[in-house]
Amino acid sequence: SKSRGNVVNPDDIIDDIGADAFRLYEMFMGAFDQAIPWSTNGAKGCKKFLDRVWRLQEMLVPGDCPDAFSEDMKASVHQTIKKVSEDFEAMKFNTAIAQMMTLVNEFYQKGSVTVGEYKALLQLLNPVAPHITEEMWQNLGCEGEVAFAQWPKWDEKALVKSEVEIAVQVNLNGIWQFEIDNGCSGEARGLQNPGVALSGSIHVPFCPESALSGIEEHFPEGAGLCYRRKLEVIPGEGRVL
Repeated sequence: SKSRGNVVNPDDIIDDIGADAFRLYEMFMGAFDQAIPWSTNGAKGCKKFLDRVWRLQEMLVPGDCPDAFSEDMKASVHQTIKKVSEDFEAMKFNTAIAQMMTLVNEFYQKGSVTVGEYKALLQLLNPVAPHITEEMWQNLGCEGEVAFAQWPKWDEKALVKSEVEIAVQVNLNGIWQFEIDNGCSGEARGLQNPGVALSGSIHVPFCPESALSGIEEHFPEGAGLCYRRKLEVIPGEGRVL
């Protein structure tokens, strides 16, 4: 209130971080129907996120099809399109934005982004950051305005990842990471050694029973391997039970 001197002047915030970051933070700060305390650091965090989206332009890679997604990012992009579309309809703007942040992190981990993936991201981000996404849309050479472009559609078949990750904890002090075929073939690969000893019990929080033999090959004979419950991947559906 004015009497307590704790009013946030939106003009000052816009001068500091811009209108898009201000708008984005209002949508991201919490559930739309709940009262959330203002956080200047949180607003600046949204500005940093938009800066990261802008810098993705430096990571664009050419492709044969301008609207295509790379094979290793196809599932993540389609999952993001589905999540953001459904959350926007339900006015769950904070979780939709969080999903887009996750996708941007994956682009940075990969080190590249296709034009098709970038265009999809700009379309999803446009309702909550309209000005900067319009400018990046024009930088791509796209015709018209992103606000009037056809909303991206997801493919249910593309939502399924070919591999799932299994975290194995050794003696409660280190994590081994495995990649297991989505079809439950039992093949374990992508092992990362955190430098922990392989003596004592090895705990797998959840793992397909058919994959245990593949994991056991990476550990010495006699090592205890256990799991709390089964994780069943349904081929073709992408569901985990």
